Amino acid sequence: MKKRARLLAGALALCAGLAGCGAGGEPASRLAVSDVEIDLTQEHVPGQLICLADSEENAEQIAQDYGIELLSFEDGVAVFTTEEDLAEVIRRGQESDLPELSYNHIRRAMS
Repeated sequence: MKKRARLLAGALALCAGLAGCGAGGEPASRLAVSDVEIDLTQEHVPGQLICLADSEENAEQIAQDYGIELLSFEDGVAVFTTEEDLAEVIRRGQESDLPELSYNHIRRAMS
């Protein structure tokens, strides 16, 4: 339950940041979500990859197969973290026929 509350708080904070609730009415350019500071000027969250998984156990197996850490699993979406170069991790999975990972892209609301 604690994990869900953190994720929900993070999602709400992210939505507030994307909606332009920065100080002085300026759009937010940085946001802290679940102890991870996200730079909203970037295209993806540094050090994070995502993929679809059937279950948390399946997500844990994917993490083990890639040699990366499962950060969270919610509604069929697994979020992984690694210190390795993300492109190299993705390439390694493609060469080994592992489930496809993708960058955890930062989505911006249209103004």
